[in-house]
Amino acid sequence: MAVCARVRDWTAYNQTDVDLVRRVLAGDGAAESELLTKYRAIFLGWICRTFRKGNRWNEDYAQVAIIKLYKVLNRYHPEKSPFWSWAHIVGKTAIFTYISKQAAERNEVSLDELMDVAEPALLGPDEEHIFRQVYEEVENLVPEQRAAVRGPYYDGYSDEELADKLHLPVRRVCYRRKQGKAVLRKKLSVVLCMRI
Repeated sequence: MAVCARVRDWTAYNQTDVDLVRRVLAGDGAAESELLTKYRAIFLGWICRTFRKGNRWNEDYAQVAIIKLYKVLNRYHPEKSPFWSWAHIVGKTAIFTYISKQAAERNEVSLDELMDVAEPALLGPDEEHIFRQVYEEVENLVPEQRAAVRGPYYDGYSDEELADKLHLPVRRVCYRRKQGKAVLRKKLSVVLCMRI
């Protein structure tokens, strides 16, 4: 029995990021804005999945990660690893360093929060690949579905906050999320089957 599956060309995806990095290093302001905006959203998504919903530090962590990424951008070597993998390591390292400094200075970051961030850091490349693919498919949803799915899972919004932000009734936000999850289930079924 033959199985036909749509396979994403990660080489082309990485080449897009590598081209952006080269343009940023050459002084292209538009490329800089595009790269930093894209990776800030990726970092924020990872942080929101890692920490408890509504953590007051999430925005700070994303900012710390993106600043560090920008500072060390010239150290990236395309022949050694894909950009998204390298950027993820840079971002995680920056966040861990920031957390340890904050914990030492203010003693406001609990051990539970540190463990929440340390456990997912042990994920391998396969799990990171799945998280990345899910994130991309969420971004491909129609706007209301995307907002309804991103809200609780990536941005830390409650249904009531989303309803206010989108000017929709709460029940419609829930329905749009249900529709979005159904679309994601269909699109990602091949990825999930490959992992089992």
